[in-house]
Amino acid sequence: MRIRVIHSGMLIFGAALLAAAVGAASREAALKSLADAERAFAKMSVAEGLRKSFLANFTEEGISFGPAPQRSNEALRKRPAPAGKEPFTLDWWPVYSDVSAAGDLGFNTGPYEVTDDAGKNPPNFGYFFSVWKKQPDGSWKVVLDVGVHTPARGDRDPRGSWKAAQGPRFQPKSPVVTPVEAERLKRVDAVFSSAVATRGLRQAYQKTLDAEARLHRNDIFPLTDPAAITAQLAKEEEKGAMTCSPMFADIASSADLGYSYGNYTITKKGETTPAEKGSYARIWRRHANGEWKLTVEIVSPWPVERVAE
Repeated sequence: MRIRVIHSGMLIFGAALLAAAVGAASREAALKSLADAERAFAKMSVAEGLRKSFLANFTEEGISFGPAPQRSNEALRKRPAPAGKEPFTLDWWPVYSDVSAAGDLGFNTGPYEVTDDAGKNPPNFGYFFSVWKKQPDGSWKVVLDVGVHTPARGDRDPRGSWKAAQGPRFQPKSPVVTPVEAERLKRVDAVFSSAVATRGLRQAYQKTLDAEARLHRNDIFPLTDPAAITAQLAKEEEKGAMTCSPMFADIASSADLGYSYGNYTITKKGETTPAEKGSYARIWRRHANGEWKLTVEIVSPWPVERVAE
């Protein structure tokens, strides 16, 4: 009997190791295909222009910030189509990515560059952030895209410096009803947003940020160091109280990765007119205990003329 028990235990242990190895290999393949999809998107942008590449790589419901969340393809089609390629070149490359355990939802981020083909204007630099969703035909398509400006070229993240997020992997214990879980994630965003308004940025973020958290803000490089993130949040608290309005959330079928977006306002103490308005996008990663943690956040302020609206 003891031999049988030991043998059975070895079989179970071996099966667990095999399942973990298969899961790791599957995730690695999904990560590679996701990063390759981003590279192919950028290559098409350089060769054929922004309009053609964006229309080809976004879902019809895909959102871009312009400056508020809007359907990207719908907004592009409303603009007059250029006779050929646009007179500028938009190029970018992924340097950091994550993907769900199911391999059906993920994100990429990295530097972008906009170059005037005629050389009359200086180049613009920044960091893009794109969320991709696997389609029924097996292809990846963009469902959310937003970027921030940086003061210089992203030389600290050169081409080929790509890496994948690590972090804990949530394992659902029962079948996932995606619309239900997506609505729950939207409520998580709402609860967090409420904490930001009532407790302040630093206290709310301290309890919610993932260990691998990234903050993307205009005119600075993405922040990944906890001390730098805390210092940035302290600066933002000085602007006034931040009120967020979640608009949408979606998750992977494995319920371990999701995203949300919405609008926000910042109002100084004692005043009623907002000092700043803008939009935000957030990536949430679910820990092994089922708790959602904020792993990436992008804040995109609207132009000054939109604040008074």
